[in-house]
Amino acid sequence: MRNSWVEIRLNVVCGRCRDHDLATVSAAVARASVGRCPNYIVVGCLDGSMGRHRVKATETSFAIIETLVTKQEASLSELTEAVETPQTTVYDHLETLCDLGYVRKDDGTYRPTLQFLKLGGHVRFDQDLYHVARPKLRQITEETGEPATLAVEEDDYAVFVYSTEGEYTTRSTQADGSHTWLHTNALGKVFLAYADRERVDQLIDDYGLPSNTEHTITDQNELHRELASIREQGYALDREEGKLSMQGVAKPIFSPSNDVIAAVSVYSSTRRMRNEEFLEQVLRPLERAVDVIEVDIAHGV
Repeated sequence: MRNSWVEIRLNVVCGRCRDHDLATVSAAVARASVGRCPNYIVVGCLDGSMGRHRVKATETSFAIIETLVTKQEASLSELTEAVETPQTTVYDHLETLCDLGYVRKDDGTYRPTLQFLKLGGHVRFDQDLYHVARPKLRQITEETGEPATLAVEEDDYAVFVYSTEGEYTTRSTQADGSHTWLHTNALGKVFLAYADRERVDQLIDDYGLPSNTEHTITDQNELHRELASIREQGYALDREEGKLSMQGVAKPIFSPSNDVIAAVSVYSSTRRMRNEEFLEQVLRPLERAVDVIEVDIAHGV
């Protein structure tokens, strides 16, 4: 598939350093990651080759919103520069978003509001899996003192649905609603491990294996060996691959038809305990919780 997509110039905002820059990325990445790429938020295509049926005004609004979310706050001139749209147009969009309650303006600075949390909360609340898993994740944290996270796969990314706060490690690696590459963390590797090899290779062909840390697996053969090990042992490990000083373990949640529908992880700081000690402490509570979740799902609890 990659050969059918040409290299194009995109206006992007880096989700890590929050710097605005121009980058050349493959159209395959842009196509699948608009507004969701863990590293880049695509806010405009300079050659107009993407999205013939896209509504420009909608794209502009979401470009402004996603830039605000990434930067946390920005002035009109900063947003105008970031989305490369005339200032009067950006101003009109911002005023509309303010009127609708999604953006607020304080002393010339614009910020996103918690109205987005309301929307995401409604989507999450309608998921049966969330209601079944939530008390089990809390139980894991009570037993281990570490944060537990429920994730699903969506549009080729691992999406964090719900996380608890631990006693020792207060936060997991990402906030609820975050999208991460599948190969850089324990949750994502669970989804890859139980996917067809052809699909895994296609994902690598489309996105590559970008690294988050020096420990991220960036070799295709090494990743396949890791995925085989996950299937054999029944769980995936994160050895500072997604974030330095963080280690994690994740297990799949299977549906009654034996499909992987979600994954649950437990993370801890490597400064608190060694990998072997961490695994010994959290694996059994994690396994018990996943077993109960699968039983509840099968019985429609």
